Amino acid sequence: MSGVDGNKKVPAIRFEGFSGEWEIKKIENLISDETIYPPQDGNHGEIHPKAKDYVDFGIPFIMANSVRNGSIDLYGCSHITIEQAENLQKGFAKKNDVLLTHKGTVGEVAIVYENEFPFIMLTPQVTYYRILDNKLDNQFLASSFSTKKFQHSLKEAAGGGTRAYIGITQQQELSISISPQKKEQTKIGNYFQQLDTLIAQHQQKHDKLQNLKKALLEKCFPKQGEHTPELRFKGFSGAWEEKALGDVANFNPKAELPQSFEYVDLESVSGTELISYRTENKRSAPSRAQRLATKGDVFYQTVRPYQKNNYLFNRKESNFVFSTGYAQMRPYGNSYFLLSLVQTENFVRIVLDNCTGTSYPAINSNDLAKIDKHFP
Repeated sequence: MSGVDGNKKVPAIRFEGFSGEWEIKKIENLISDETIYPPQDGNHGEIHPKAKDYVDFGIPFIMANSVRNGSIDLYGCSHITIEQAENLQKGFAKKNDVLLTHKGTVGEVAIVYENEFPFIMLTPQVTYYRILDNKLDNQFLASSFSTKKFQHSLKEAAGGGTRAYIGITQQQELSISISPQKKEQTKIGNYFQQLDTLIAQHQQKHDKLQNLKKALLEKCFPKQGEHTPELRFKGFSGAWEEKALGDVANFNPKAELPQSFEYVDLESVSGTELISYRTENKRSAPSRAQRLATKGDVFYQTVRPYQKNNYLFNRKESNFVFSTGYAQMRPYGNSYFLLSLVQTENFVRIVLDNCTGTSYPAINSNDLAKIDKHFP
C-alpha cells in the first residue's frame, strides 16, 4: 500500500475513500535536519531528567543489531550508566521516533513505542527520525522505509558486507512515495502496525513452543547411559534397545541425478526448515550436489553439527538434490522419530566427540552410522 505505480503514481491497493496521485519526495524535504540523529551540528541533546530513576538497571544503549523485525530489543541490548551516557553524549531517542539502522546492519526499521524506559540512547549506527509537524505520520514513514523499493536504494547506496554504511546526508537524498493526505498515511500506518502486532504475538507463541519442544526432546529420549526415557506415553514399558544408526537407516543411497534439479546447500536449511534452494543443471552443478532426495529421507548436517540444521524431506517432488555436506539417512522406521533423535542435545554431544577439527568440526557419514543410540 505504501508503494506506487511508477506511471500512475497511485498504489495498486488503496483504502476506500481516498483518491488522487501520490508524491515522490526526498527525505530532506520531509524531515528537517534538527530532528535527525546523528545531528549535523554535533549537539546530541541532554540527559533525560528521569535518568537517575534507572541508575540500577542502566540506560538501554541501542546498536544496529538491537533493531530487528520491526522491534527494539531493550532488554537484550547493552545498558550503560548515567555517567557513561553523560560522557558519550550520543542521541537520545524518544517515544514515536522512527529508527533506521545504517551501519553494518543496514535497513532495519522500528518505532520507539511506550515502554517503562523514559528514553533510550543510540549509537551512531542508528538514525532516528523525529516528526514535529502534522503533515507526516510516523507509522507511514516506518512502513515506507520497509518497502522493497526503499530498501533496495538504501542498501545500494550503503554498499555491501560488514562495512556497509550510509550517512545522514546520503539518506536524505533518498526518496519515498507519499500520500499528500495525512488521513491516508495514518490509515496505512495503523494497518501495518496491526500486522506487526499480530506477527509479534505469533512469534511469542512460536518461541514458547520451541522452548517446550527443546525440553521434551531431552525427556522423551533416554539420557546417556540409560535405557528408558524420563517421559513416556501411557501403555508403553520396558527398556529400549541399543542400535547403531546404520542399522536403522540406509546411509547415502546411490541414485542417478536428473538433468535439472533443485539444489539444497548447507545454507538452505535453518533449524528443521528448508528456507531456500536453487535450480541447477547436472553438467554445471557444484560437485557436492550428490544426494537425490526421496520423501521420508532425513538429511543430517555433518559440518558444524552443533547448529542442528537438519531436515526431513517430506515433499512430493523427485528432483531435489542435497549437498554432500549432509548425511542422507533413509529410515527403515519412522522418519520423524529419527529427526527428533538427532535434534537432542545428548546426540549432538556424542557427534561432537566423534568430529574432527575444532573451529570447523565435522563428522563423516561412516562414523555417524556407527553411533549407537537407544530405540524403542
